[in-house]
Amino acid sequence: MQYYNIASWRLLEHLSLRKEGLCKKAVTIKTTEAGQPTWWDEYIYSILSEEWKRFECKYIEKI
Repeated sequence: MQYYNIASWRLLEHLSLRKEGLCKKAVTIKTTEAGQPTWWDEYIYSILSEEWKRFECKYIEKI
């Protein structure tokens, strides 16, 4: 999750995911026009399987 994508990380936090860390200068396979790798900072989020199961039961049944 790129750090500047505020709407997306707010959604993940609303869904009970935890921000586990910030990866500085993460690299991707995409390259610039000059052939250089593309770098950015990104947040890492997680949720435990038992937390997901509680979330799933709480919200999915309403659909």
